[in-house]
Amino acid sequence: MGFTAFMVADVLGLTDVTGSSPIVCGVFALAAGALLAPSRFGVVLWMCTFALAVVAAAVSYTPLVRAPARHFVRTDGDDAPVDAVIVLSGSMTEDGLLTREVLVRLTSGIAEARRRGVRTVALSVITQGTGSRGPISSEPDQLRLMRQLAPELEVMLVRGVHSTRDEALQFAALGRTHGWQRIAVVTSPMHTRRACRTFEVAGVPVSCVPAESREYSLRWLGGAHARLSVFRNVLYETLGTLWYSARGWV
Repeated sequence: MGFTAFMVADVLGLTDVTGSSPIVCGVFALAAGALLAPSRFGVVLWMCTFALAVVAAAVSYTPLVRAPARHFVRTDGDDAPVDAVIVLSGSMTEDGLLTREVLVRLTSGIAEARRRGVRTVALSVITQGTGSRGPISSEPDQLRLMRQLAPELEVMLVRGVHSTRDEALQFAALGRTHGWQRIAVVTSPMHTRRACRTFEVAGVPVSCVPAESREYSLRWLGGAHARLSVFRNVLYETLGTLWYSARGWV
């Protein structure tokens, strides 16, 4: 029963917020279930599992998550002049290639720069891993893609970022160096509200631009898979916003 509760929680994305390995969480849940099930606390375990199952069903088969999801999307929709288009980073593969979500951010940023007639696109470089191959950087893939997709645009980079807050501070410093008055920030739709507010608190006037969403349609949210993906993002952004608010970053 403990492992069943873990599986449902994992589907909802609850295990991701712990920052622990799913294997560790699964083993812990299995051990906890084995210890609690025969005891007087077994009924509590049953109730928790049932509650998680009800939440998963409600998220998967009703439009429950649509309104919370839209709350996190910020679209300024203005054509105010900007000096640069900023594309926020995310994750990459173990080969240093941008994942689909980050690649869509990049292509959306290129499209926004062309639409606005802006010549500068600024990217944040991520580095991860310290294994036998050493640290892996997204920079080679980002530069290669920019050469292939938008050779006419000037590319600027910031490095050493590990969070949206880091990106905001680094791009704010870059903007001061180059005299930028306003920038367009491109990121995944449900990340826009927290990201753009973080930039504004860092002292950067922004126009907020959601990237295209190719994983799901926030307008329609058809199917259980899409709704569960959105719920996981709602959970992540809710906790992220609370954390940033507590630190005065948004």
